[in-house]
Amino acid sequence: RSSTGQRSDTIMIMRVDPATSQAAVLSFPRDLWVPIHGTDTENRINSAYVRNKPNTLIRTIYDNFGIGIDHFIQVDFCAFKTLVDAVGGVAIPFEYPTRDTHTGLSVPAPGCFNLSGDHALAYVRSRHYEYLSPKTGKWVEDGFADLGRISRQQDFLRRVVAKALATGVYTPSIARGLIRTAQQYVVTDPDLTLQKMLEFAGVIKALDQGNLRTYQIEVKSETRGANLVLIPRMNGGNMQAVISVFRGRAPLLETPKEPSNAPVAAPAAPAAAPATTTATTAAPQGGDGAEENVKGIVPPRDVRC
Repeated sequence: RSSTGQRSDTIMIMRVDPATSQAAVLSFPRDLWVPIHGTDTENRINSAYVRNKPNTLIRTIYDNFGIGIDHFIQVDFCAFKTLVDAVGGVAIPFEYPTRDTHTGLSVPAPGCFNLSGDHALAYVRSRHYEYLSPKTGKWVEDGFADLGRISRQQDFLRRVVAKALATGVYTPSIARGLIRTAQQYVVTDPDLTLQKMLEFAGVIKALDQGNLRTYQIEVKSETRGANLVLIPRMNGGNMQAVISVFRGRAPLLETPKEPSNAPVAAPAAPAAAPATTTATTAAPQGGDGAEENVKGIVPPRDVRC
């Protein structure tokens, strides 16, 4: 977030396996209602975040999900925009005109739209994501709100990694300069040195984009007092498989690729409006791999701009 000390806007965990050049990302909805470490109360998980002091959030994640955190990176909005602009923006395929009046997102026409830092920030922060229905001529909102936002953030992460690889920013000399620039805005744990970040950049350089798996905590909506919150749903077999991956008890190699479940960027003739959807993938044969869970309106993964 910004430098005002507000609650975290996005919480993600990344697990990387250098041996297989694979990685996986797990996102936590910010309205997830959990016991907060060091207190006797439950609250939204993003309330555990204190700027420059990650320990309460790290311990809250461990207490509730059994996932240990080796390193911590805090990226504020300025750093995010700097990183996006460093790769020349990121192109996203949109099927219809799209907007979010709360964040300032505005895509006036279908097709590939290159998002610069400011516009990319408006896109990944969008919880009131709307598209213009060609059938009714009216704006329709993605009913998955923050869960749809998470899926779009994860898709954006894949695309920014692909763009970074294409522009060569992971070569040692360029990566070193980019990391030093980003350090003006990025806070890390003391053990995550510049050298370790360069080593991590080398792993990302070797990463097959198709080997980046993405997940989010499954939830159900409940009312607690005057608050509408999200309660973790952890008992399902797939959610247990996901958690095992991030606890280090299951290899990333078993996790399958997710097929495209969204419409193409610019169809010749408008089909039905892109319904908000929930999709998972089938587990691979011969393994108990975790299924990715995509929610809301998300660009098709196999469409490149």
